[in-house]
Amino acid sequence: MKGTQLIRGSGQQPVRQPVSPEALLEGISKQKTRIERLEREQADARSQIAALQADLASLGIEAEIRVRLPVVAEAPVPKTSAEKVRLFRSLFLGARKSSRRGS
Repeated sequence: MKGTQLIRGSGQQPVRQPVSPEALLEGISKQKTRIERLEREQADARSQIAALQADLASLGIEAEIRVRLPVVAEAPVPKTSAEKVRLFRSLFLGARKSSRRGS
């Protein structure tokens, strides 16, 4: 039983063309070889990362993820109850209005 291969024409439906078992075996072999190469590259990359992390640790520095925090504008801190209520309403009144629109 021969295999088939999908061939896409320009603007046409895919057409299945007969493919020999040898061509299929060759394709499988090429893909296995590719996977082996990618696995070796991945192992090499992991080794390089480990070596770099060891070098960093020998300097007394730990690898860490650095994230810039957003700049926050200075806002006056409400002191009285009335100021706190006003702030609360200003923060949540808009959320309440926008949630009603979706309903």
